[in-house]
Amino acid sequence: MDFTTDKLSLVRKWQPLIEAHVDVKTTGNFTLRMCCIGFTKKRDRQVKRTCYAQSSQTRQVE
Repeated sequence: MDFTTDKLSLVRKWQPLIEAHVDVKTTGNFTLRMCCIGFTKKRDRQVKRTCYAQSSQTRQVE
């Protein structure tokens, strides 16, 4: 999947981009691809600059 201009504005430094894609088949026999984009967020009073997700947390989203 390529980055579109609106998606490029969401990407930030020090935050991972978590993406998930699912193919869904409807009752009318159509196939839809659902895409979800997620980011991590700093916690309250966090001192570190980065806020990366663990690989196990990323796999849960995917």
